[in-house]
Amino acid sequence: MKCLLVFIFTMVAGTVHALSCEGKIIRVNQWSDGQDNKVNFKLKSSEGSMWVQTKTKEQVSMVLLSLASQNHVKVYWSCGAPNSCSEATSQNLCGYLEIINE
Repeated sequence: MKCLLVFIFTMVAGTVHALSCEGKIIRVNQWSDGQDNKVNFKLKSSEGSMWVQTKTKEQVSMVLLSLASQNHVKVYWSCGAPNSCSEATSQNLCGYLEIINE
């Protein structure tokens, strides 16, 4: 029984995929589908670039602050992470943003 529980735990733990990408926000746009308002930003990293969707006012504030200050930003996905930092399709942000001022 213990072996079965350990096996199930390792299978579940192995399916969690997190990713962080660091770069600069180079473009921002606002989009609405009639129900949700979203602010999308294009993150350019050393791997390439990708569009990221935000929904909360806090995330939008962070995006605009990073764009205005031209500071680098780190985007961390804790769930629903993309496979790489250069995806062709827009990615929903499920995690956090961090502005880097160095």
